[in-house]
Amino acid sequence: GEGYGAKIQKGGQYRQDQSLIVFDVRVGEWWLKPDAVKDVADKLGLDVVPTFDTMTLRDAVALVQGGNLHSHWPDAKIEGLVGRPAVDLYTRKGDRIVAKVKVKDFIDYERRKAS
Repeated sequence: GEGYGAKIQKGGQYRQDQSLIVFDVRVGEWWLKPDAVKDVADKLGLDVVPTFDTMTLRDAVALVQGGNLHSHWPDAKIEGLVGRPAVDLYTRKGDRIVAKVKVKDFIDYERRKAS
């Protein structure tokens, strides 16, 4: 998870106080499934990062690149999407594979292309 809210970067758009928002929970060698992550967060009184429907990586890129993505928080600009495969995949070192599709990357790319 990470801290979010007022006085944490530009977090005042998410909430007026500070809190921790949960992305994942790992117990020993196991990453919990989304329902169990929500259960743990609820028991700790914490929020969980909102989820979107299942989609392909191409669809996620198109959604973020097209600017048609809206935040769970009405006053916040969405930063992007973090995707995990339907079945967990790992590198040879044992790290989980995730994909980050960030709005900023497309803005930076367009700026570099224009100059």
